[in-house]
Amino acid sequence: MGEIRVTDKRMFTPDGRLKEEFERALAEPDTEAEAEPETRSAPPAEPEPAAQPPAPAPAAGADWAGGNLPLPEGPVAPPPGLMELFEFVSGWALACMGDVPLPDGRLVRDLDASRFYIDLLGALHERFGRGLSAQELHFVESYLDQLRLRYVSRRG
Repeated sequence: MGEIRVTDKRMFTPDGRLKEEFERALAEPDTEAEAEPETRSAPPAEPEPAAQPPAPAPAAGADWAGGNLPLPEGPVAPPPGLMELFEFVSGWALACMGDVPLPDGRLVRDLDASRFYIDLLGALHERFGRGLSAQELHFVESYLDQLRLRYVSRRG
């Protein structure tokens, strides 16, 4: 059998001081940096572009959803992992309705939180629904409808 050798490579002693070999290494100048003096000159500094003025803040009472202010254009296709995100958020909606246990095994019933997650799923559907395939769109719409019906039945 071969012999196992353990080498202590810690920088500090048990009382918190830097070990001598590391002090020497830090005290020695970097020989590679000195061997290659900088022969190339620094590139000329380019002028900084003029700063754009900040966008005006929306007026009080401005309605983003009502179309008074333009919404930024987004990607046509959904980002990768959208279906996984939809399933993840829907799992939390179900957990908050008390249908699925939380990761720690507890059952909770927080219908306000469940409504938040369902509304979030609705926003994801509105935002990225155009880019989904027909099969994905059918899944998202039917699952969202089922969640909403389940929420209403729990709400009473």
